[in-house]
Amino acid sequence: AREEVKAVTDQKTFYSQAKSIKSNFRGFKWEVKRERDLWKAIGTRKSKDVNEVILLTYAIDEHSNAYISYHVTGQGLKEKNMTHFQNVFQTNYEKIFLSEPIIFSCATGEINDKMESVLSVEIQDLLRAFNAKPVESLVEESFTSVSAYTGLWKEALQTKKQEMNLQIALRKTRMGGQTTIVVGTPIITSEY
Repeated sequence: AREEVKAVTDQKTFYSQAKSIKSNFRGFKWEVKRERDLWKAIGTRKSKDVNEVILLTYAIDEHSNAYISYHVTGQGLKEKNMTHFQNVFQTNYEKIFLSEPIIFSCATGEINDKMESVLSVEIQDLLRAFNAKPVESLVEESFTSVSAYTGLWKEALQTKKQEMNLQIALRKTRMGGQTTIVVGTPIITSEY
């Protein structure tokens, strides 16, 4: 989840906001650093089932935008530990955000492929599963990416052609090996 932080307008207000967030999330390990024209306050916490990152960024440029984001990841999540995962997310979500931030969701997985046409077959299966219509696509020998639109979600981004709110990417790692699948909504932000 991510939202703009309008209260951060310079380095002083960035440090003030970072200090406030750090005091509200003492169970996180914090680091503040600068990478060229980008200031970052990064808080991380790892547990058995869930990894969390709170990130406050301030870009020193003509726009001087600041954002706060909250990333929650887990592997092999089963139905029995989804309640714990949801509780962790909801509790921190309500403490971090002031309004309704943009929420990005992403699922990553792998399949063993024995078929040569696995990329196009899997893409079509996923599009049907999400009741989505393709908007744009990129097809290469070992990589396929499709931007699509589904009516399952309210949020969408405008492309040159039309709205999209789902991205699906498949990458075949080697002959007879694994195929990595990434599904993101509204977009895949950093996984590929």
